[in-house]
Amino acid sequence: MPYEIIESLKTIILSYLLLLGLQAIFWPQTKELFGKLPDAGWSIARIFGVLVVSLTMWTVGHLGVPINSDIGLIVVISGFLLWTTLRSRKIGLDVYMVSKDEVRVIVMAEYLFLAVFFLISFVRGYQPQLDSLEKFMDYGFINTYLRSTTLPAMDMWQAGKAINYYSFGHYFASVIIRFLNVSPAVGYNLVLGFIGGVVASLTMVLVTTISEVKTRVSLIGGMLASIMMVFGGNGHSIWYLIKNGSFVGYWYADATRFIHNTIHEFPSYSLIVSDLHGHVLDLPVVLLFLVTLHYFHKFRKLTSLFVLGGLFGIMAMTNTWDVLIYGLLISIYYLYLIIKKEVSFLKALSHASIVTGTMIVVTVTWWLNFVSISSGIRLVEVRSPLWQLGVLWCLMLITVSLGWVITTKQENSLLMRSVILTVILLVIIPEIIYFKDIYPDHPRANTMFKLTYQAFVLSLVVFGVGFTQAIHSNFKNRTKALFLTVLVLVFGASMIFPLFAYPSFYDNFKEYKGLNGESWLNKSKPEKSIMLEFLRNSDIDGNMVEAVGDSYTHKNLFSAYTGIPTIQGWRVHEWLWRGSYNIVAERESEVREIYEGDDLLITMELLKKYDVKLIVVGSDEGEMYLINHQKLTGLGQVHRFDEDNYVVVVKD
Repeated sequence: MPYEIIESLKTIILSYLLLLGLQAIFWPQTKELFGKLPDAGWSIARIFGVLVVSLTMWTVGHLGVPINSDIGLIVVISGFLLWTTLRSRKIGLDVYMVSKDEVRVIVMAEYLFLAVFFLISFVRGYQPQLDSLEKFMDYGFINTYLRSTTLPAMDMWQAGKAINYYSFGHYFASVIIRFLNVSPAVGYNLVLGFIGGVVASLTMVLVTTISEVKTRVSLIGGMLASIMMVFGGNGHSIWYLIKNGSFVGYWYADATRFIHNTIHEFPSYSLIVSDLHGHVLDLPVVLLFLVTLHYFHKFRKLTSLFVLGGLFGIMAMTNTWDVLIYGLLISIYYLYLIIKKEVSFLKALSHASIVTGTMIVVTVTWWLNFVSISSGIRLVEVRSPLWQLGVLWCLMLITVSLGWVITTKQENSLLMRSVILTVILLVIIPEIIYFKDIYPDHPRANTMFKLTYQAFVLSLVVFGVGFTQAIHSNFKNRTKALFLTVLVLVFGASMIFPLFAYPSFYDNFKEYKGLNGESWLNKSKPEKSIMLEFLRNSDIDGNMVEAVGDSYTHKNLFSAYTGIPTIQGWRVHEWLWRGSYNIVAERESEVREIYEGDDLLITMELLKKYDVKLIVVGSDEGEMYLINHQKLTGLGQVHRFDEDNYVVVVKD
């Protein structure tokens, strides 16, 4: 067995055991909060623990306390372990007791987590490199958070400015990497496995608890929904087969760019291409939110409202779109409750105040350092052809239509109908309005992307619940058989996508490379690998300057891979995050002055302005600037790696 495979297996197994330990620490808390779930709160404990530890460090770090470190993490986890121990002594060991039915669900949920965590983490070893799409951005945020002991962390691509992005997900990813005690390049790929595993286990538990069917058959719907959530696709692949009579020439990415100038991704695609964006990192939060909402719907526990508010806060800092989306869902749900006279308007208002108040408390330290990048709402001018909407969302339409019929007489029909109406609205809204950003040729792409992404997620919850309840419904056998047959066909059509996407992205699994996402540097850019190692080990408190790069390129690798801020990084991304290109253009000209200018005093003023302690000179800089080597090498100690590559440590 190749060395890389053995090392990957060891890393994955050890990481699973460590995560299992963290889950055990927080299970007593989640059992108290969600003890009536089919798994007694076990599956929730894993992501709950990560979020609570991360949010604690995040909040304290924003108060100026240098807690964001390995020692800080140990202190926080030790504190929660002590709390668990004292709490267990107080209420007794009954907190760890579970029934046979709960054990069955726990075993199944844990199996799903382990299987998906292992599969995604291991498969990443066939294409582990962090070198394409927007991985530089995601990896840069993670490295920045790993480097910064206090918060807010500085933007790796605009030295001197705090990160102005919805990056709490990247922060809790950095906490996971700290906890697992692996290098960031390995940890990035393990976090992808973690996200997939949590999504699988929480989907199963969510479907099982909403279905409220306490038999082994009830797990089938949950498992099918979990598999589709992690691996399934939309209706594009089945349309391609019908249109062409075969899959010859099929390109999996077309399923996410089918409608002109729009984006319509889904979780499986995200996990395959492996960009750790906010919509991916927020998936476990979204599913935990849905579990909590159902728990409140069923048991009306006031504590559930505080949890919902906390999760809304985490959503706001991770993927703000999800606050709007699940705010819509909860609004529809409460409108139903008011119409059905299950709650009064005043009671609904009091519940909203609890949720909103908790969200504000959770996010206040973040909002104090964040400037909104929204540019307002506009009316859509060019809409999607109906047939293309039908191609993409035909499986979703079938699912929610059957779900509406199947859940009509169920106790949870009010909640499920709220979910179904939300799914429909999330598909319709991008055809009416969009949130304006800086991309004139793709005006509604991001709006459609974020809204239909969650429509896909919610529709799979409907699928799982509908499948389970169809089996146990009072429908006539023929009707029941028809419903189940259609849902099985939907499942089969959805599972076409991964059969082509995974082999395509992972080059038919020809060569196993290991989990290190930076290993590609040694082969393709060995000189940068050596310089990178020097920068990491420099232990210099200050910023750097490197060539200003275009977005989606290999430029600004050093700042992304080390977390050391550079004066100006990826242009378009910073334009989006800052709301104007003016600051980008100004810094770009200043960087050029540093590399090319003859005036030593101006250069020294610029270095002082941005607290630059490291000047990188390599192939990117040589390609973009007429470098004044004589001036640069006179600014401090020169560490030369070859004739064309060196780093200047600026003297004080």
